[in-house]
Amino acid sequence: MIAICVGLAIGKKLRAGIVYNPITNELYLGQVGKGAFKNGFPIRASKNQLLSKAVLCQSLGLHNRVQFGDRWLDIAQGNMRNQVLAGVRGHRSFGSAAINMVMVAQGSCDGYVEYGIHAWDVAAPAVIVLEAGGVVTDPTGAPFDVMSRKVLCAGTAELGKDLSNCLTHVDFEPEA
Repeated sequence: MIAICVGLAIGKKLRAGIVYNPITNELYLGQVGKGAFKNGFPIRASKNQLLSKAVLCQSLGLHNRVQFGDRWLDIAQGNMRNQVLAGVRGHRSFGSAAINMVMVAQGSCDGYVEYGIHAWDVAAPAVIVLEAGGVVTDPTGAPFDVMSRKVLCAGTAELGKDLSNCLTHVDFEPEA
């Protein structure tokens, strides 16, 4: 899948997001205080609080091997292994950070985590996830920074915290 994304920030605060998937003709919209929508209909994130009942979106992000070498593959595979051992029901990846995030926003998946992404990948869908009732944080559990090159989103704070706790985290140089 692919996505065309437009995120709006005012005073360095995300205010609105649009994600369009031209393959499926699905348009996701979110505006702070106005809710989240798919093709004009309201969407809601999953209320699942248990990692043992979760379906997660996650990519191995092999593009990170350039910066971290084979150590990255060990970390990414270890993170997925830890999730499976915690009882996760399954992993999905739709080929686009924005599409993975809107899958969380509409409740099709319970959580998503990725390292090495860019602001243009996550700004628009972050608003949509939040307006759909989900949470968006740094994978470490710290507040989300759109410039940090990493994101964790989940339908509930409880699930987000449990997901964060089974990850080995990696830091990136923030985008300017």
